[in-house]
Amino acid sequence: MEHFGKYTLETVYLGTIEAQRQEIMHLWQTQGVLPDAAERLRRSHEAVVLVRNMGSDGLMVGWVELFYRYGFFIVFLIYLIIYVTKT
Repeated sequence: MEHFGKYTLETVYLGTIEAQRQEIMHLWQTQGVLPDAAERLRRSHEAVVLVRNMGSDGLMVGWVELFYRYGFFIVFLIYLIIYVTKT
């Protein structure tokens, strides 16, 4: 786990534990991202990186499909978001 100011970046690459999967599925459900419960469960197993804002309940999730489509450009964007908000 890496810390960037008030953010933590946790690489979980296809190895989420049950608590992380529950957190991811809850996020997607409450935000209306994935309305289908089976799809939320499947994709929660595909998580690659979790970014948390330690000052709030904020969570960002990058999963395998995003990385297959957009490569590590997603990681660059996450680091950029952290850097910009840090400065």
